[in-house]
Amino acid sequence: MDHESLVRSPLVERAWTVHIRWIEPLLGSQPTSDLARDVVERKQLQKLIDELQASGMSAPAARAAAVQRLAAETARKRADDGEEDEEDELRITVFPADARGLHLWDYQFKGMLKAAAKATGARVAGRKAATTASAASEIQTKLWVFSATGDRVIPLTRDGKRIAAADDLLSRPIRAETPRGPVVTVTTSEVLYPPIEADLLVLGIRGGRITRDILTELLSFGAFEGMGQWRSSGLGRFLAEVTPVKG
Repeated sequence: MDHESLVRSPLVERAWTVHIRWIEPLLGSQPTSDLARDVVERKQLQKLIDELQASGMSAPAARAAAVQRLAAETARKRADDGEEDEEDELRITVFPADARGLHLWDYQFKGMLKAAAKATGARVAGRKAATTASAASEIQTKLWVFSATGDRVIPLTRDGKRIAAADDLLSRPIRAETPRGPVVTVTTSEVLYPPIEADLLVLGIRGGRITRDILTELLSFGAFEGMGQWRSSGLGRFLAEVTPVKG
């Protein structure tokens, strides 16, 4: 659905456009090795399910057996490869991208709003008089985030144009405790430097209790803790401007 159709939907009681402007470098958070592994394992799982069903197993039994077999095979392969190789592997996190440039996903912004609600203790009006409820659960069920054009893909822009590629790579050491003792690995992330912008369409579904004031409050938390990798160090911080378009 496009922007206008989403806003006009009878299920939508409130709608806002949100302009995000990052004030600190933003790091990519999509792990490349994990993404590749997930794709391969999903294909392997489906192949096993098909083979087991072809042998006469019911679909539920075939899925259960395939999951167990794949888990055992994965554990054996990692043991054969050795833990040290996996720990010493260079880990890289990147930005999602399509043919037009870099982007973020809708669920990343929704997750950010939920995290802000939990961190700030934001509350909404309760179902009963003189009561309140956590804003986090309300965000989960009654708030939806889209791009300005109504897509799940949230384009990252600079000077009004899609950002085609990351500006640089940023590496940092990470210390982890393992059965063999402390291990230091290097994590590398794609990085974008301001100016970086994104435009959102945020919809409040019928019966929801998120108001413009609450949404603005949650987004203002982005000036203190941002998005992306290493946000606890102050990276990924942003400012947001909320404009009501319905309700």
